[in-house]
Amino acid sequence: MTNIDNNFVLSLSKEHKLILETLGEIDAILKFTPQTEVAGKLKAVIEPFKAKLVEHQELEEKVIFKAALESMPTETIISIVLRLQKEHGKFLADVEAIYFNLLHLSENTSLQRTIETNLSQLSTLIKKHASVEVKELFPLITNNSRCRQLIDQYSKKHTS
Repeated sequence: MTNIDNNFVLSLSKEHKLILETLGEIDAILKFTPQTEVAGKLKAVIEPFKAKLVEHQELEEKVIFKAALESMPTETIISIVLRLQKEHGKFLADVEAIYFNLLHLSENTSLQRTIETNLSQLSTLIKKHASVEVKELFPLITNNSRCRQLIDQYSKKHTS
């Protein structure tokens, strides 16, 4: 498998960047949009963001993490994957909570501060999460030819 063929793992890094950019966009809406327009603009961004996040996490769990666990079932890999999967659940719960607060923002403007705080915390967690993937997990994957083969195999099934 060539490096070009295995850029599937590298594409996840690009997705991380897009996710973080969307969080920045959401933060900018909160800070610079007139109060009467905030809820509508945020709802328009949050729904596709959540869908993208779910899609990204499914891809990681059904392709990357599965291949890593199968090809390198070490304590280190198991620990990293379990931590990352747990964080995936937390991210979705956090996005759901933010969305719920958005639904009530027009009735309770004090929720804006709560939403801003939650977004900031979510952004920080996602940055740490992406760093673990890119700096700890992806190098182990890159150095394991069997894992790269499985990623290629599972990615074809996942995208079919």
